[in-house]
Amino acid sequence: MAQEGTQRTRSKMNNPEFQTHKLNPTGIQKADEISQWFDELLDNIKNYVPEGPNTGRFLALTKTQLELACQYARKGVSIQPGNQE
Repeated sequence: MAQEGTQRTRSKMNNPEFQTHKLNPTGIQKADEISQWFDELLDNIKNYVPEGPNTGRFLALTKTQLELACQYARKGVSIQPGNQE
């Protein structure tokens, strides 16, 4: 059972940090290109830091940080009005 005050009707959010944006074709292309860059970067890093007993933790941390960085970069694209529908 939900606590009182936690349910709101769907309306415009007050905090822009939590808003979602529908991207236009240009925005989608930019976001996909950013993802491709991060994918290639991780592949290159794996060539120098192979998974193993001594490097597994560091590679896992690298993956997590790259995922977060990619998310923020894509969000940067999505909040630009020229990339939204």
